[in-house]
Amino acid sequence: MEIAVNVISFGETYLILKSATAHASFLNAYLVESANRCAQLVASFVPFGLGVDEGTTTATLRSLGRSLSEGVSVAIIRKIRSLFWDFVGLGLAAHFMMARREQIRGTPLAQTHREDAPQALAAAIAGRIP
Repeated sequence: MEIAVNVISFGETYLILKSATAHASFLNAYLVESANRCAQLVASFVPFGLGVDEGTTTATLRSLGRSLSEGVSVAIIRKIRSLFWDFVGLGLAAHFMMARREQIRGTPLAQTHREDAPQALAAAIAGRIP
């Protein structure tokens, strides 16, 4: 699984570099992804990794002779991609939680409790009236 994640991340970095800078190499993509992985490990205490990916990508591409704007563009595209998938995950979690809640409400046990409620209420009222 770890190898698959690394290969997919490398491919994603290559595609982003290719689309954002129009001249990317596999070596550049590998170096950017490796630097980002190391920086995320070292700076794991930074809340939400704010600025870590951007700084690392910019510094790595800058050291490879690229412009500052290319590094920032690639980092921002990666951040937007990350936010997109975060929102997809949150939406799926909310959907499945609501579906689970509806499934629980629709069970015969839950229906039985609903049918017994008026009788229990009538018994409680009758018991309070002298």
